[in-house]
Amino acid sequence: MIDKLFYAEKHAFANSKSAIEKILTEFYGIESPVLSYTENGKPILKNGKIHFSITHTDKLLFLAFSDTEIGIDAEMLTREVNYLPILKKLHPSLCEKIHSNKDFLRIWTVLESAVKYLGGKIACDLKEFSMQNDTLYYQNQPFRATFFTQTFENHFLTVCGENFDNVPFLKLSYHNQDKKSRKYRVFT
Repeated sequence: MIDKLFYAEKHAFANSKSAIEKILTEFYGIESPVLSYTENGKPILKNGKIHFSITHTDKLLFLAFSDTEIGIDAEMLTREVNYLPILKKLHPSLCEKIHSNKDFLRIWTVLESAVKYLGGKIACDLKEFSMQNDTLYYQNQPFRATFFTQTFENHFLTVCGENFDNVPFLKLSYHNQDKKSRKYRVFT
């Protein structure tokens, strides 16, 4: 079940790793969490049962936490992408859904969150996705997870996981300018 979704201004943390560690310590009570990485570069909690995914744009950082696999992706609505060359790498059934930059960003966040959920690499797994009757398929099978997609603070945001009931969406905001001793507050 998806536990919590967080967002913060991108500059609120020194890097993604520090954001993950801060949340694991302050919200999950894990003292000195140890992160490791899969062969595809996905960060994971070593010896832990909490799964997480992270994404960022030029403005915001988004993090999703769950007790099962999870993936998250975000794109700024104002981002202009030359998506025509990318369409050549997509299954024709996905290309049929893309008629504008906005369509591309929406589909892209779904695909990227699905790849993160699977722990794969977008370059390798992209060609494995297709769509039939508005259902996403992976390797010719209906995709096993569900998607939560919304427009949020001028971003397309998609989370891929299991069980989205009453997931709190929390804003992290620091109130101490001393970076070494920042304290974070949560705003819903």
